[in-house]
Amino acid sequence: MGANYSIVFSGSNAHGTSIAVGDYVVPDLLNPNVYVVATTANLAGRRPEAIALTPAGPRTGTFQLQQVGCVSERYTGYTGGSSWVRCSALGRTEACTSGDPLLVGRAEDDGRVHLLMSLPLFSELPLATGPGVLLFDGTTITHLPVAGASEGDVLTLGLGLSLGWASGGGGGGAFNPLSISGAVVSYDPAAATQSGGLVTVVPDGSGNARNGVITGGQEPTYIATDAAYNNKPTFSFPASGTKRIGVPNMGITTNPYTIVMVADTQTAGYLCSANNPNDMAEIYSSSSAVAFSSAYLPVGRLITDGLATAKNVIVAVGDGVSSRIYVSKKTPVTGNAGTHDLTGNVGLLGNYLNSIAGAFSQNGKTAYFGVWGRALTNTECGTMLDGLGATFSVAIGA
Repeated sequence: MGANYSIVFSGSNAHGTSIAVGDYVVPDLLNPNVYVVATTANLAGRRPEAIALTPAGPRTGTFQLQQVGCVSERYTGYTGGSSWVRCSALGRTEACTSGDPLLVGRAEDDGRVHLLMSLPLFSELPLATGPGVLLFDGTTITHLPVAGASEGDVLTLGLGLSLGWASGGGGGGAFNPLSISGAVVSYDPAAATQSGGLVTVVPDGSGNARNGVITGGQEPTYIATDAAYNNKPTFSFPASGTKRIGVPNMGITTNPYTIVMVADTQTAGYLCSANNPNDMAEIYSSSSAVAFSSAYLPVGRLITDGLATAKNVIVAVGDGVSSRIYVSKKTPVTGNAGTHDLTGNVGLLGNYLNSIAGAFSQNGKTAYFGVWGRALTNTECGTMLDGLGATFSVAIGA
């Protein structure tokens, strides 16, 4: 037997759904006995299960799938060279970094993929040092130190010890904000492309093709490994100049909506703004307390405190008089954010859309930006705070 092995089996596609060779698939939510293409919408926070080796037409029929082992370029269609690979928003193979929540394997230069189907390698995730137990909940590997143990000791499970599923923190945990439904745009610096240290491409991970708009001469700096953010990539917007990333029409014509950011500022400035000149769904960082700006009602403005050099997980829910802002705390500040229309003119990261200038620059870094076309619930906001806080090492308060 050779070094590579495969397990191939047959499955049926959902009626009205075509599956192509090389599509990653997942059981249909309405009928788990049949498969659909593992697009962002079909995954709905789940992970892809297998790759299709034969096609299936729109009528329900049998096709071949593979879950483990090595699959050739003939099936993957991948030509991106040696890299970790994941399931894209359209259910195809694309390059990624290790630990990606939708990781499916490791590709060779010739397009072969060694399938791992979303299971991160233990050696690829930073863990706490010292002897202990590793718990894996399907997303995060958490290290539990064992008092009195030494390197090389064999640990046994006694009747008095209860181990449950790990959750939340743990260095390098792979929380995926898109596991919460309704995203209309999602920018993760880990998926971005840079040239000469400047951001050149910002793909939209939500599957809605609202890629970031990069203008020559205005590109923010790309930091591939930012120690301040748990060694994750970030976009850096300096105090001088007019660096920014444009956000296309988000398709939100009325409230509600939710803006999610992981970012910091060094001086007062705009983390994001939208819709020049009247509909200002924006987050402005200043030395004032977390609040909503009554001066801008009924259009409204969302304001968060700058806390100087502090980094924060910010979840801003714009829902008229029922609006909420969470700034690294699970208890929100409530108020009236007015009404907003996130269409028409583009949104903007890192500066003020109405008057782009160095004086309005974020003067800080952004590790994540996303917009949801609905008001996230208090529970969902808590999940977002916990997950992003663990990923980027931001302490989350009660």
